Amino acid sequence: MAKKCRFIRLERRQREELNAFIGVLVAKQSLSSLRRVQAVMLSDEGKTPSEIARTLGACEASVYRWLLGYRKFGPAGLAGRVQPGKLTPEQIDKLLGISGRRPVQDGKAGKKPWSFRKISRWAKANWNVSISAVRLRQIILRRILMDK
Repeated sequence: MAKKCRFIRLERRQREELNAFIGVLVAKQSLSSLRRVQAVMLSDEGKTPSEIARTLGACEASVYRWLLGYRKFGPAGLAGRVQPGKLTPEQIDKLLGISGRRPVQDGKAGKKPWSFRKISRWAKANWNVSISAVRLRQIILRRILMDK
């Protein structure tokens, strides 16, 4: 079971960072992420997760998850979950570059080129994007055909 995160104590710099993040969220109209930021701020004020849950109309488990996400990843941990299989155009470009090469380990090129399965695992590990090898293949092939 995940370790529970009871309280967050913010330093002045962290509070300023969160206030800037709030501005971005308001501009994007991301109300769910805004609620997560509010949870961290309330925790910094000494409220318990159950009090925060009641205040924000969320379940206590969600509040614990938000606080733990902030503790582990900072403001990035408060952003909404990445939808499985949703890659940004920049990420697709990066994967296109990887797909034709051989993986490098310990400064040496591997024997076999990247497989779609390996690339999908790499995307999960580096970007937390869950995408099947089949779907990844479709996306990469579609992009290659569009570029011709």
